Amino acid sequence: MTHDRQLYRTYYYNAERDADINPKAYAAHRTFLSTLNNKPKYVVRLGNSKQRGDTTVEKGVDIMLATDMLKYAWDDLYDIGIVVSGDGDYTYAIKAIKELGKYVEVVAFSSNLSQQLADESDYLIQLSPKYFSNLWINNRRKPYYDNRKNSRYRKNYKKRE
Repeated sequence: MTHDRQLYRTYYYNAERDADINPKAYAAHRTFLSTLNNKPKYVVRLGNSKQRGDTTVEKGVDIMLATDMLKYAWDDLYDIGIVVSGDGDYTYAIKAIKELGKYVEVVAFSSNLSQQLADESDYLIQLSPKYFSNLWINNRRKPYYDNRKNSRYRKNYKKRE
């Protein structure tokens, strides 16, 4: 996703699982988060989860991501933001970030991609099984990208090859 650009930091947003509901899932999630926390340039941000019947619902994760993106753009801490989500709730935040002069790319599965988010992005990478098949360690070929350039692709941004 970063191609030849330097990655400064990756933020991972999720909700804390409830140990009482599913102890095995909780333990696996804690192991995963610990692994991320121990990687350089990774920051884990956790929201809350609430139980609604048999379903666990994330609370505060979307607003946390949108707030961080806006704050870091306002503080001029990045030029290009890459959002790995297809959630249309981020559309207005991305529009505001672009108005601050930043460039925003969206990476998502087409099945979970909001059309409004896709239209607002400067660049879109649609993930597919073929994309992931080329990422395994034993297979060092260049990854396949099923992407499209947004019609609002800014002229002052150097196009990637």
